[in-house]
Amino acid sequence: ERYGLPDGRSFTFAQGRTAVNLTPEEGGESVTVRGVPGMLYEDVENGRTLLNWSEGEIQYWIGGDLTGEEALAIAESLQ
Repeated sequence: ERYGLPDGRSFTFAQGRTAVNLTPEEGGESVTVRGVPGMLYEDVENGRTLLNWSEGEIQYWIGGDLTGEEALAIAESLQ
């Protein structure tokens, strides 16, 4: 799903079954998302972020024209 923000930025939310787990060695930062480990990748210079985490057998991704703080807030707001 792709979402637009009022200031013209956008982000994508995706989920699916997968066994891919990203690691800090790939350039990301370890974070806690909804009580589970996740990975946050930020390109501050270009204003882009990718957040990835798994809950059970489902993996989630939030990426786009966001800050890391915004991506984490969106993840925490999911129901």
